[in-house]
Amino acid sequence: MSDNSDFLSFEGKSGDNFVIPSIIQFLSLLNKSGKLNFSLSENASAAMYMYEGNLTHTELNKLGGVDVISHMFCWGYGHGRFNFTSEYKGEKILYKSLGKLVPQQILMRVMQRNDECPYKKDIHSNFEHINTPVSLNQSNITYEDNQDPTKSKMLKKLMESNRVTLSELITDVYPGEMESCRAFHELLKSGVLINSEKWDKSLPQKHLLDIMNVISKYTDQSIALKFLADKKASLDLVGESPITVRKLKKISKIARDEFTKLLPQAEQRWKELGSAIDNYIDSIEV
Repeated sequence: MSDNSDFLSFEGKSGDNFVIPSIIQFLSLLNKSGKLNFSLSENASAAMYMYEGNLTHTELNKLGGVDVISHMFCWGYGHGRFNFTSEYKGEKILYKSLGKLVPQQILMRVMQRNDECPYKKDIHSNFEHINTPVSLNQSNITYEDNQDPTKSKMLKKLMESNRVTLSELITDVYPGEMESCRAFHELLKSGVLINSEKWDKSLPQKHLLDIMNVISKYTDQSIALKFLADKKASLDLVGESPITVRKLKKISKIARDEFTKLLPQAEQRWKELGSAIDNYIDSIEV
């Protein structure tokens, strides 16, 4: 058994994706044991555990195994921060090589998998970064989408959260990366998922007035004024707080839901109200 008693610790920041295999192979050649982290953000942070030069375990939210390394390569985790410490001692149950493969074999398998991935090109053409926010076009959701075990989890996460990133949908919904990419790709192609990277840019105040005018056409001005006044705090539109597309989209959903609850017999009218607000928002240049 090789001597791993010498302590090793390092950290850095890189703009080169190939720093990932370089560091893994470096630690493998030194027969090092410890924990290696690569991080792009709080939600996109991978941990890899090594024992005597072999990868024994990987973690990235719900992903594990080779899926983690494959995902890291696909989304440029080498363009971020990394650190290693040999102080970490994992559980002995994990001291088996990942997939019974040496690091070089794992890296070759990952490269081949990414080259052959049927979803990578389309997803990358719409989302440049793993931390790009993703939003939902509920009008395009089908019955089949809700019945699909992976798609339904993605839809639920998007409906329950105000801001969800691509990273969260690919790594923190389902334990299989390829299955998550399949579901994401199909929802993207059908128009259910939208790149909402520009939805947090500040907009002129006049857009809130325009939204009020749209609501007025389906109710009246006093009701529209009261509705927006009541919702300002919950929508973070008080004082100097900026108006954004994301907040306007939230107004659209709240208006449709609340007016339907108030007057369910006019449900079609409120659907048209929501569509009118959405059409106006989609016309805004950001």
